[in-house]
Amino acid sequence: MEQLRLDAFAGQEWWRPLPLRPPPRWARVGPWRLRAARHLTLEALAAGAGLSTKSTPLRWERGAKRPTPERLPVLAGLFGVPVAKLKAAIAETRRARENEVARRILARMAERARGCPP
Repeated sequence: MEQLRLDAFAGQEWWRPLPLRPPPRWARVGPWRLRAARHLTLEALAAGAGLSTKSTPLRWERGAKRPTPERLPVLAGLFGVPVAKLKAAIAETRRARENEVARRILARMAERARGCPP
């Protein structure tokens, strides 16, 4: 059986690769801004930091994980900033994520309160 190759569809009118979605507005701070300023892709950042996948840097940017202390000097070198500035950017992302979570919880509470009789 012949294996299907995706690049075989590249010349066709209906075939278009999906566009990359930018991170949510609250995640466009911290490490994401540093990476965007250097025009680094997630793949390039992962390769420069010695990681096998791009999912770990993505979690750093979204505030779901923090880089280990051993990786901070390597990342700071990739971004061209001091380690202290990188730590501040990571903290900024964490605060933005926490604020977004709190905003969503309060919005749900307000929505439920409107739907309940007094």
